[in-house]
Amino acid sequence: MTATEKIIQLRAEVARLSGGIDGSGATTEKNKKLKQELDDKLAQLGASLRPMHPDEEDVELASYFTLIGAEGLEDEEVLAALRDLGAVSAAYVKPSAEPA
Repeated sequence: MTATEKIIQLRAEVARLSGGIDGSGATTEKNKKLKQELDDKLAQLGASLRPMHPDEEDVELASYFTLIGAEGLEDEEVLAALRDLGAVSAAYVKPSAEPA
């Protein structure tokens, strides 16, 4: 079985709080709540997020993260649980670079 890379795109406001973007800018209570819900779900799944483009200033690129952990759980179940969160814009398995 080949390991899959799970990609999570956060809303820019939440990515800023998650280390994907420089912390400058407005942080609202709503965004803090969304970040806390995300952190709680990640802890429940035994997972964490790693920025795909650390130190990137471009808001779009800085909102992409790789999901680390969640071992022993089905990819689609994990991704569906994250997609249900207001902090998450997208959650998917990165397509294989291998030819079909």
